[in-house]
Amino acid sequence: MKTLYLVRHAKSSWDNPNQGDFDRPLNRRGEKAAPFMAKLMQQKSVNPDLILSSPANRALTTAEIFCETLGYPPEKIEQRIEIYEGGLNHMLQLVQQIPDNCTTAMLLDTILPLPLLQISYPVNTSKISSPVVLSGST
Repeated sequence: MKTLYLVRHAKSSWDNPNQGDFDRPLNRRGEKAAPFMAKLMQQKSVNPDLILSSPANRALTTAEIFCETLGYPPEKIEQRIEIYEGGLNHMLQLVQQIPDNCTTAMLLDTILPLPLLQISYPVNTSKISSPVVLSGST
């Protein structure tokens, strides 16, 4: 049985209207919230075998913050462009490709892929346990 954590990036900055969506950084609130949420996961003994992230700046920065707290080597983050631009079908394929020896995976995205929680067409999710939702405020 696998556990998949779906993590949306921390709050991003809209200070520069000329900056492209892909390049937007975290804002101050996001820089505080990401370590807070990572600490909550650490307190729940989350120890990912695999971290997949959108290469978008705000998602990757959030992933790196989680790595620091959870003790996951940041150089092992798998950056996958299909997380950013691929849509639900690509996300489902990505989840299905998680290796069998991986029991705990984390996927960081620029949107929270809620349809992954309510899959309504043929896909093998028998190896994935119910998702865990952590919430917090800063």
